[in-house]
Amino acid sequence: MANDEIQQCTICAGTEDSSEMTTLECGHTFHVACVLRWFRYHNSTCPNCRAYRSGARWTRKTPMQRIALMRRRRNNPPYVTRLLRSLTVTGTKLAYVRHERTELHRAHSQLFTSMSRLNMRARYHARRKRELVRELDSANITVPQLMPPIESNEDDSADEDDSADEDDSADEEALRNASPYAIAL
Repeated sequence: MANDEIQQCTICAGTEDSSEMTTLECGHTFHVACVLRWFRYHNSTCPNCRAYRSGARWTRKTPMQRIALMRRRRNNPPYVTRLLRSLTVTGTKLAYVRHERTELHRAHSQLFTSMSRLNMRARYHARRKRELVRELDSANITVPQLMPPIESNEDDSADEDDSADEDDSADEEALRNASPYAIAL
């Protein structure tokens, strides 16, 4: 078939151009994604003719083994070629980052050890604080409720404001003396 002809994938019954299609050894053509999914579900034959040789090299292999086979193949569709190139670049970057991480750890091992110890101590104290808060919360100790301050009108005279301040300070003093716990006002 010529490249400008439209081919049909019998797995999904879709028609696409040949750039996303691949042909098995038996001659049948499918979408790359469709045929890979077919073989990954442990089908070892061609979806059309059930020829055993067509899928034998794709089944019971790890993803990296299947990728290695794809890399050796010369007539991969452009989509697969792009993915393989991207996988190679990403693998190289991952190896570089892991190497840098190892070198950083070697150079600053004492710092990482100290940081680990500090993190451990911080987790311990945070856990201890939560335990103490729970314990105090479960203790049946009555704490006096504070009342919101009463707002005075601006029309009141100065004498009434002074007497209100004296009453507030007397109430605050009574609250402090009523409870054994100091309340900051």
